[in-house]
Amino acid sequence: MRGPRNTNALKYVGPAFFTKLLYFAGAGNPDHPCLIVDERVLATLKATSCTDDRRFYYKYGYPVATYEAAVGVLQTWATVASDELGRKVGADEVERWAFETSGRLV
Repeated sequence: MRGPRNTNALKYVGPAFFTKLLYFAGAGNPDHPCLIVDERVLATLKATSCTDDRRFYYKYGYPVATYEAAVGVLQTWATVASDELGRKVGADEVERWAFETSGRLV
C-alpha cells in the first residue's frame, strides 16, 4: 500500500497496522492466510532465528518479503503444534503467542 514518493497510500497506516486490516478481512477463518505481524511478533521471530538471519529485524516500513517470511514461519509452527497437540492449531494462535512473548525467550 505504497503511494507516491514511496509513502503510505493511507496516511498513518504502516505495515503493522495494515496487517491488522488483512487479518480481520479473514473474519475469523483459521485457514485465512493473513496474520498480524508487528514489532512484537518480529521480535519473537528474531529471538528464535539464528543470529545470521536478518529477516525479522524490525524496521519501520518492512518489506513484503518480511511479512511473507513471518507468516510462513508462523504457519509452519501452527502445523507442528497441531501434530503435537492432536488438534487444529490456527496460525493466529501462534501469532498471538509470539505477540505475548515479544522476544523474551530464555
